[in-house]
Amino acid sequence: MSSWKRGFLEIIGEILECLSDSPMRKTHITFKCNLDSRAVTKYLSIMMHVGLVEKSKKDDSYFTITQKGINYRNQFTSFASMLEKDLKNLYLKNDIPAEMISSLRMKRT
Repeated sequence: MSSWKRGFLEIIGEILECLSDSPMRKTHITFKCNLDSRAVTKYLSIMMHVGLVEKSKKDDSYFTITQKGINYRNQFTSFASMLEKDLKNLYLKNDIPAEMISSLRMKRT
């Protein structure tokens, strides 16, 4: 298991990925993203303020992804894929140790 920890942007991307399939309650996001409920509350608050997510119009205990959130998720996923491809190329050229590749691997669902 890697000692690398997820960063702020990666956690936001992961929450958005969870919400891309269907609206979810905070508790479901907490379990699916493996986060503390206080952290999820903080992230969702920030994400609502910047327009990445919103509360469902049908039931305000559910959160939904906005169009801006979809755009962010797509751009983040694209960037992460490009970075992983570049890191793999460095590894294949023996320019970077294997343990560094595994410690930098980004979790995407």
